[in-house]
Amino acid sequence: MNIEEAKDELKKAISGPYGAHWVYGPAVRLLMDELDKAQQELNARRVNSHNMATDNAEYMTTAAIRDVIAERQRQVHVKGYSAEYDDHYKPGELARAGAAYALRTARPLFTVPAVYPWARYTFKFYDPRRSLVVAAALILAEIERTDRAAHDKGKTINKIGLLTKKMFTG
Repeated sequence: MNIEEAKDELKKAISGPYGAHWVYGPAVRLLMDELDKAQQELNARRVNSHNMATDNAEYMTTAAIRDVIAERQRQVHVKGYSAEYDDHYKPGELARAGAAYALRTARPLFTVPAVYPWARYTFKFYDPRRSLVVAAALILAEIERTDRAAHDKGKTINKIGLLTKKMFTG
């Protein structure tokens, strides 16, 4: 059963002959309204992400790329995993989480890959494609975190790179 089917079942239950007397009816209606609002907001964000992707079509040409970017945007804007939040992770931690979701596609059983860096109960089980999209978005988050850390070190990294280049090019 997907979310839409579950919503339909709830609507039937609270609009049926016993729905008016159902003690949780008002709470269920409120939750369904909030769920609809959240879904509309998410759809609007997806449209914005899609528009961003089509504006840069030469770089973002596939649905997979758009889905990864949309997932990363969802992580940031819906889940609140901002740059400041991600910067608190240890180096490689987000990449390990991404690896866990990627590895999950090879294991259809409900097991959490050992590489997963956080509490097992936080791992979400998705279909294989969704797991790969989440994996790619987490790896993208790790790349962004690494880039910020390198930028913070700034000149040290640049000087090392220039020094190395001079050593090997004369």
